[in-house]
Amino acid sequence: KIDLIINSPGGVVDSAFGMLEALYDMKKCNGRVLIDSYAGSAATIVAFALKAPVYIVPRGKIKVHMPKAMVMANKGGVWRTYQKLSKLTTVNMITAIYRGKCKKKRSEIRKWMREEKCFDALEAMENKLVDGVLTRTDFDKG
Repeated sequence: KIDLIINSPGGVVDSAFGMLEALYDMKKCNGRVLIDSYAGSAATIVAFALKAPVYIVPRGKIKVHMPKAMVMANKGGVWRTYQKLSKLTTVNMITAIYRGKCKKKRSEIRKWMREEKCFDALEAMENKLVDGVLTRTDFDKG
């Protein structure tokens, strides 16, 4: 059993999916998740896709947004990055993960993503993105 504690601004979406595959392969997804301060985009993918109970500390924040990229490349590299970001496959997968957690309409989730919505702990609870608010001490107690 693995309890996952997340404090991350996010990162590369492909890396988030890679982490999930590793956790699935280890069959260790039966623990809990604690958002201990901040979970940005890619970190939320990991938190929500595990189908584990997700908790957030009282001061915690969750941010959702459309996939982004920062590119330092020649014209070909920039074009490949643009093409990758333009594909709806990644956006659809992320949207499905959020829907699986909060059961909101796809249009509402996409609106959050376009607005780069940041949820505090109370808003995360109200929108069913988390299952509860716990201090780190209470989470550690089990």
